[in-house]
Amino acid sequence: MQWWLWQRRGRSTPRLLLDADDWEQAWAPVNRYPRLLARFLAWQEEWGIRHADGVTAASRWLVEQIGRVNPTAPILHLPNGIDPPAPDSLRWSPGGSDVLFFSRFVEVSPTWLATFWRTLHVQRPRTRLWVAGAPIRPDLAAAFRREMLAAGTEAAANVVWLGYTERARLAALYPQIGCAIFPAEPSVLQQAKCSVRLATTLLSGVPVVASAVGEQAAYGAEGAAQLVPAGARPEEFAATVAAVLAAPAAQTTLSATARRHLLEQYNWPTLGGRLHAFYTELCKNTTPVDNKPL
Repeated sequence: MQWWLWQRRGRSTPRLLLDADDWEQAWAPVNRYPRLLARFLAWQEEWGIRHADGVTAASRWLVEQIGRVNPTAPILHLPNGIDPPAPDSLRWSPGGSDVLFFSRFVEVSPTWLATFWRTLHVQRPRTRLWVAGAPIRPDLAAAFRREMLAAGTEAAANVVWLGYTERARLAALYPQIGCAIFPAEPSVLQQAKCSVRLATTLLSGVPVVASAVGEQAAYGAEGAAQLVPAGARPEEFAATVAAVLAAPAAQTTLSATARRHLLEQYNWPTLGGRLHAFYTELCKNTTPVDNKPL
């Protein structure tokens, strides 16, 4: 559609504005696109950026990448936001000691997760790991299960594979959870995205331990999450999780700080106001607004 509109541009043609919330080229090996399809999608993605009058980008990495592809385009950093929670919204309450991992099975390698879990299990043998989410490809889940079995029978027995998880199941699960984890390798795939799941988990008050990769570092800033340095070894990540699980007061602090941080920095009325200002400036055809990330 953008190509069609571009070919028919005239003096009265509305400006073409693009929204980028991911980097499709990073998904090509994960989705096993045929070579020709991968090359076409890469061309399409960059053509669209070069022929946009303005771009909104969901992550800082995308802001930088888009700026390289189209240095003259006005860019607005617009992460995924949240709405104020309803009175009956899903809320975490302290008391649990298990770990929840929301995953599409692409955030870290099977070996990384198995090593993390084997390490944590030694320190906290009664803790269970709940893995929620459907894999991008069925074989990915199988690879993670094999590595977990290799980590040891007892450790593997304390892993619960939930698959896609409905809201009602989460409501029943939250009382058992001491923290949720969001490990991520410092790859393009993880740096480009802006996780709605991380935002909603923080908003619900679940204490979070997350890799400081891409937008996760921003969502978890100011004490909203316990951030682990990008590239940290799984043993280091496990040590951080163990410390959070062992300190109920720290869990409660993370919970309160996360909700406050999300409501103050990522509420849609505020983000919507920035978007409105960005569009207004573009429509005036004047100097673009400040395109620096939040």
